[in-house]
Amino acid sequence: MARYHFHIVGDDGRIEDLEGKHLHDMDAVREEAVAGAREIMSSRILGGNRSAHWKFEIEDEAGRSVLRMSFAEAID
Repeated sequence: MARYHFHIVGDDGRIEDLEGKHLHDMDAVREEAVAGAREIMSSRILGGNRSAHWKFEIEDEAGRSVLRMSFAEAID
């Protein structure tokens, strides 16, 4: 399993995921991104804020970009 870092790019810049998560493959990475985006958006909506324009910039453990996904993609 490889480690992937799910950095968030939002209104205030980029929030680094220093810990990362071990996942089996890119399908698992995408599933994790969708679930994470939905969870964050739900929490922010309940607080009266929006975040659908935010995005994940996902990197492997070598720092290579493997996926960029807007939170809006998680609700399509």
